Amino acid sequence: MSGKFALAVEEAKRFRQSLANVWEVLEYVSNMESSTLIPNMRKQAEAEAERNMKGAVEAAERKAKSIVKDAEGERTRLINQGQVEANRILADARKAAEQLDARVKKARAHVDEALR
Repeated sequence: MSGKFALAVEEAKRFRQSLANVWEVLEYVSNMESSTLIPNMRKQAEAEAERNMKGAVEAAERKAKSIVKDAEGERTRLINQGQVEANRILADARKAAEQLDARVKKARAHVDEALR
């Protein structure tokens, strides 16, 4: 029995040593994961922030282009409206000038007749 007991004790020692070795490997891997995990998470967060920033910049550029396009349309509308108003004023002025010219001609005719 003491031979079997000694053999069992030896097996237990080897098992304990193997378990200790496995535990050391697990601790080593755990330390390596945590030492690379933080930089990897940082890189991932930076990449995500860059993608988000790029998306925000592109959205702002699209919005700016839309605003410029709307402003150009409004400018064109105001120019056209001003041109229409200027043409109307010019037409009214021509009509008034023609009416004044007709009155002056009538008055001139009366003056000429009165002077004869």
